[in-house]
Amino acid sequence: MTRRAGCLLALFATLGVVAPGIAAAATAEIRVDEVQMKQLALRLEQAQPTEVASLRGLQARVMSRAADVWLVSAPAAGVVQGVHVVSGERVNAGQPLLRFASPWLAELQRDTEQANAQLAQAQTQRVRDENLFREGIVPQSRIEQSRAAESVARAARDEKLRQAKIAGVSRGGMFAELSAPFAGRVGEVSVSPGQRVEAGATLARVTREGPLAVEVLVPRASVGSIAPGARLRVGAADGKVVGVDPQMIDGTQMAMVRGTLAAAPGLLPGQAVEAEIDTTLRGVRLPARALVRSQGRTVCFVATGTPGSFVAQPVQVLSEDAREAVVSGLAADARVVVEGTAALKSMMNAGD
Repeated sequence: MTRRAGCLLALFATLGVVAPGIAAAATAEIRVDEVQMKQLALRLEQAQPTEVASLRGLQARVMSRAADVWLVSAPAAGVVQGVHVVSGERVNAGQPLLRFASPWLAELQRDTEQANAQLAQAQTQRVRDENLFREGIVPQSRIEQSRAAESVARAARDEKLRQAKIAGVSRGGMFAELSAPFAGRVGEVSVSPGQRVEAGATLARVTREGPLAVEVLVPRASVGSIAPGARLRVGAADGKVVGVDPQMIDGTQMAMVRGTLAAAPGLLPGQAVEAEIDTTLRGVRLPARALVRSQGRTVCFVATGTPGSFVAQPVQVLSEDAREAVVSGLAADARVVVEGTAALKSMMNAGD
């Protein structure tokens, strides 16, 4: 017997409590007589069978939907010339966000102009060959070659135009105005004027305003009762469950449920919130003070049927608020200790 256990047993003996630690450890049973129950102020209540219409008070985090996030990246190695927006600012589609400079942009504009010239030359050659063919001077194959050359030149020109559009190249040659792809809110600006960046570096993030995503932690015992499409709420925002991950999160007895939410005032990405999910679960209802948390688990002290005998019964919490809880793992007619649990917890730990 450890010194700590011996001290606790001595304390209980002073109170008139007989709690053999070795027996409690072996049988997970705690025994007290009628007098000791009064001294420890133990009071019991019978659990009530119930159904949970919704899981409340679930820890959750609001996020932007992946499809609604656009990363503004550097089209090439270069320098940020100017920043036109700040984090949190609302922007319109096409609104300039940053001004960027790079020698590669000048090369891209030169290549685009060269591709335009080559296309014009190919078009002129095709028209000339068509006229010569009508006069019977050149064969049909000459026209086909001219038309093929024009198609190749047009494809090369269109590719350069697409690159220039993506890069935001302006007529200034080596400068580009990087713009918002859609209306939304600037989530973050990662650079400042004068800063040098590498190609592909993230410069800013723009998030489309609208529906949000939410990740909700749900007790293991409740996962089976949640299906995609179930109603989900965060405050005044309404939404639905879109997926349930059956894998337990490492080191916990919780699983992840993902959903979407309608946008609501005051609801922002990254915000920690409490969520509610509609479901139907069978369990037992009891006062929240009957729950005892010890060594990473939640238990209730349940009367065994033998007078003065109690066991620490592990339970899964389905829902809980300040006054009451609904749990699984208890018999519907279980009688649980609702007052005096601290003393029983000390006796249980003394026997470990």
